[in-house]
Amino acid sequence: MGFASSILALPAAAATLEFAPEVEVGTGYTDNIRLTSDDEEDEWLGWVRPSFVFARDADRLDLAAQYALDAFLYGGTDTNLSHRFNADANGELIRDTFFLNVSGSRTQGIVDPERSYSFSNLPRSGNRTDITQLNVRPYLQQRFGEDGLVNVSYQHGRIWYDDNEAQDSKRHVASANIGTWDGDSGLTWRANYNYTKVEYDVSQEFEEQIA
Repeated sequence: MGFASSILALPAAAATLEFAPEVEVGTGYTDNIRLTSDDEEDEWLGWVRPSFVFARDADRLDLAAQYALDAFLYGGTDTNLSHRFNADANGELIRDTFFLNVSGSRTQGIVDPERSYSFSNLPRSGNRTDITQLNVRPYLQQRFGEDGLVNVSYQHGRIWYDDNEAQDSKRHVASANIGTWDGDSGLTWRANYNYTKVEYDVSQEFEEQIA
């Protein structure tokens, strides 16, 4: 069961705003709530999942966000809450030239793929962890000629895991490319360079260059 609505506001010459909330409610039964190979436990459960989608498109600033709360009730007593979101902001600091992108997310992943796992929080397997990511990427674009374009960017990212078995990390990504992008001219050419470095809390860092 659910409902949704959306709103478009502000004059056409200004920014457009969209907001779409939704609520899902359900109940179910499982004969193996912990995904075990023996000593299986059956259980009735219920869930509520409120969520929303938000978007704002303006002349020099675009915003987008999605959020959902998974709330499970097991056997009428125990609860499990999980927050999931994804947000992105892209700003034009110098018109047609210099931009800044900031993004973040809160998702979930599997801790140990060798153990029993699920792709949702409905089973109580205990083999999932929350993952928080944050990325900041300034980038430069400069056009030349009729269809030439230069792109230069640098991205710094962080990943945090709630489970201590997984390693937090830092990511550095630099890229540069130059070329023509419009096929109407009959001839296109491009040159690219990418550099990636990932620093882990314990493991050896990873470094790669591609040209």
